[in-house]
Amino acid sequence: MNGDNRTERTFSTGPVARLEISNVRGSIAVKSWDQDIVQVIATVGTDGSPDLVDLTVGGSGNRVTVKAEAVKNVRAWMREVFRSTVPSVSLEIRCPRTSDVSVKSAASRIEIEDLKGKVDVNQATGQVRIAELDGALRLNSVSGDISCSGLHGPASFKSVSGDLDIKDSRVTSLSIQTVTGNVSVDTLAPGDDPVTLNMVSEKMTLLLDSTQGYTATLRTVSGTVQTDLPSRATENSRTTWKSELNGGGREIRMNSVTGSFELIADTSEGEMSDSPDDRPGESERIAVLQSLRDGDIDVDVALQLLRREGSLGSSELEGRNP
Repeated sequence: MNGDNRTERTFSTGPVARLEISNVRGSIAVKSWDQDIVQVIATVGTDGSPDLVDLTVGGSGNRVTVKAEAVKNVRAWMREVFRSTVPSVSLEIRCPRTSDVSVKSAASRIEIEDLKGKVDVNQATGQVRIAELDGALRLNSVSGDISCSGLHGPASFKSVSGDLDIKDSRVTSLSIQTVTGNVSVDTLAPGDDPVTLNMVSEKMTLLLDSTQGYTATLRTVSGTVQTDLPSRATENSRTTWKSELNGGGREIRMNSVTGSFELIADTSEGEMSDSPDDRPGESERIAVLQSLRDGDIDVDVALQLLRREGSLGSSELEGRNP
């Protein structure tokens, strides 16, 4: 590390790099470029004692490791005597587009953009933003909001606290487990893989391809489910609701304690059997759904507008309370 606490290294990895990144606190930004080289720029902040952070950057073959860790043997002593803290570390990394990336952090802001490889993120606290990812995504977070856009592969999320927003995406398979925090998911890509949604409380909204059939099941203590797709309930007991949407098909498995689910048709793409002008209230319905997709209104407002236009009618379904 030079005098201004900045380290810069480059590694020749070939088109498929394997990156392992960890940061005790600060920020991590990973972006692709059209070079078979990994570039690492690490900057240690002035908001703590540099003696309390151990920064290592190394590589072998197509593997590159970047670690910013708290120095364990002196941390407690320096904190007690000098009231020192571990400084934040900024990690800026450029890599080939087909790279696989693994990220671990205790408290960092994480941004990953424009990759075709696999991405694995484990985060204790901090905001996470993922954009334009064609490979598989696995993301685990204890606390912090998660924002994703342009996802085009399988995606798995586990979160204790914080909102999850997935937009402008066509995920091929989806698994979400959350304790608390609102969840909004844009349209799924066509496919047969089951969709698994688990939460304790709050609200989860899923925009569905209006031309595809689904078989939706909710198991709950006192949660609810609502949909504007044509539906036929096959089971509606005290704790279980099952329905065929658009005639049935791809499985959507929902589990909750008190959370609510919204299964809403996305009519922004694909052919429609009739033009909007040929169906009463259809243009208003599409406008409401597009406003929901764009974030101009929330789900509660959208449902109120759809009910007023008569678009939900008997297709609105609610899970039973115990």
